[in-house]
Amino acid sequence: ALGSKDPLENIISSMKPSQVSDLDAMLKEQSQPSNPTTGLRSQGESSSASSLPPSEMEGILKAASEQDKAKKLASRIATDVLSEIRQTDYVAKMKLPKWSEKVGALDILIRCGGEKPYKLCQ
Repeated sequence: ALGSKDPLENIISSMKPSQVSDLDAMLKEQSQPSNPTTGLRSQGESSSASSLPPSEMEGILKAASEQDKAKKLASRIATDVLSEIRQTDYVAKMKLPKWSEKVGALDILIRCGGEKPYKLCQ
């Protein structure tokens, strides 16, 4: 029952008599349950961004994502793949007869290209 000590009887039995009397005094002071002070975010005031329809919000987020990608790509230094390859054993591996060794050479080429999306010198 609301306001009853019955659900807490096993805890109250282990409390000191002074603690039990304090609890009784608190229960007498506040006989009605208090209202919750916090709530769900969805029940709060809506912001201007959440008032947009989902289709428009998706478009805005995609556009912002594309702008971020473009900025990151523009700020990166272009990779000179030919000079990077010269510093490896790519040519020697491509001349080897086994296909698995040629795949290793292609892995070297991919590593020399740098971060995806590739930004290469012309």
